[in-house]
Amino acid sequence: MSVSKTRSGTWRVRIDVGNKLDGTRSTASKNFKTKREAIAYEALMREKVRSDVVIRDKVRLDDYVLDWYLPDIAPRVRHSTLVAYKADLRKRILPMLAGYYISDITNSDIQRMIDACSTPKLARRAREVLRQVLNHAKAHDFVHENAACGTFKIPPPNVYPDEHNGTWLTSFEAIDAYLDKLQGSAFYLPALIGLSLGLRKGEIFALNWEDVDFSRRLVHVRHTYVLEDSGYKLMPPKTRESVRSIPIRERLYIELKELKAAQNAKYKRVKGAIVVNRYGNRRSPEKAAKTWHRYAASHSIEYVSYLNMRHSFATSCLNAGIDVTKVSKLLGHTNITTTVKRYVRFKPDDLVQDFRRL
Repeated sequence: MSVSKTRSGTWRVRIDVGNKLDGTRSTASKNFKTKREAIAYEALMREKVRSDVVIRDKVRLDDYVLDWYLPDIAPRVRHSTLVAYKADLRKRILPMLAGYYISDITNSDIQRMIDACSTPKLARRAREVLRQVLNHAKAHDFVHENAACGTFKIPPPNVYPDEHNGTWLTSFEAIDAYLDKLQGSAFYLPALIGLSLGLRKGEIFALNWEDVDFSRRLVHVRHTYVLEDSGYKLMPPKTRESVRSIPIRERLYIELKELKAAQNAKYKRVKGAIVVNRYGNRRSPEKAAKTWHRYAASHSIEYVSYLNMRHSFATSCLNAGIDVTKVSKLLGHTNITTTVKRYVRFKPDDLVQDFRRL
């Protein structure tokens, strides 16, 4: 083990965890703000080595995640991705498997963890994160086989597993009626954009006036607004297909025209963010989502999350007669299967009305 100062001014503890299968040394490291913290951590790890806790077949899953896995992947993944991994580990994986030695985890242990998840989506995500952790452990010779690569029984879904995202709308008439209830509130504009264009949450708050082509009545999606280490940043969209152009509905066109004139008069600018707070700054997606949820509950308005606004747009487009391949392009999906399986949904009342017309 060793303690050294990095170029960024932090202190790094480097730990020798043995040799890989090819004979090269395998090390793990962890950074600290102060030298005192680094030395204290090194002393703790030396004590663990003396007590045989760090022997490869005696490493517990929680120790491996905190001391090896997370420090190793942190510099290589987006901050938002790292936050999501930590949430899955903290809420679903470690409560079930924290005390297990990493080499002793079996398929039945993982199945119990999956069974404890409340929805199929959470179960699949927890299993995928655990699979990545065990793959990392296998690459560093802590385990010989990845138990999470087996076949598991995912719990059956509810009617719609993401009901916590609120309701959804199935026609543009229903969308217009819903928007009428929000008119005059701070949540009207992001809801109007989300329901009229089918954008992801980060794409709604990343929109700039330069992205709106009023002459051709198009919105060009070029960025998403995501949380990084230094705060929120404009980044390229999720996939290459997510860079797209979407026609503007008449209601959105009129509202954007009026809003641009109002912002120009108030902030003396016609560039920059469209969805802004009272100070003229771009709004935070996460904060906006939380306040929107509270607002809907306090004003007895049916809650439609930003995710379900995207679902509502997709379903309304299909009900309006737009071909599913075109809807997939509007949503920025790489594969049309994603559109059909995950984004297109119908309410039972809609199906009853369709059969009555037969």
